[in-house]
Amino acid sequence: MKKNIFLSTRKLIGFYVLLFGLIILFKIIFLKEFKIQYIFLMIIFIISLDLTIRGFIKKKRRKLLIPGTFFLLSSIFFIIYFTLKELINYSIIHWWPIIGIFGGLSLIIYYIKSKEKSEAIIVPGFFLIFLGSILVLFTSKILNFGFRYFLVFLIPGLIILLGIYLIFAKEIKYLKKYFDKNNKK
Repeated sequence: MKKNIFLSTRKLIGFYVLLFGLIILFKIIFLKEFKIQYIFLMIIFIISLDLTIRGFIKKKRRKLLIPGTFFLLSSIFFIIYFTLKELINYSIIHWWPIIGIFGGLSLIIYYIKSKEKSEAIIVPGFFLIFLGSILVLFTSKILNFGFRYFLVFLIPGLIILLGIYLIFAKEIKYLKKYFDKNNKK
């Protein structure tokens, strides 16, 4: 008999509600020492870690990888940012595009772990990483030319890439089936 290593959904929600209540109680008791932003980020970290682990282990729950890894990476980023805020010269105004990169990474992780290898997952993942990286370069003033100038070239470039994909999509799927068929032999 296979033993279930996870709590039931009801018990898990009960655990989260209990944790939230204890945190509110500690905030009331230790008003100044207990910063609410760290508490909130730790709750998000715990829940997203649970979602990510469930997504990796259970095949039926693979879609939990997308929100799990996104919120896991985001909570780690904000915990590090708030901890080192005084040492970092840049404010959150310069680092906000990293959140888009986390979204792209979560889509790519889902694509890698899922059985269905769909372009509808991987293409937006790479696009979010690309766009987030470019926006980080703009907001941190590493790229000095105007963002409008970048957009003027980005939009035709995306249209060209979409056209190339639409032209060769059938051939790419044929090659994929061909190589999968030959690898099984």
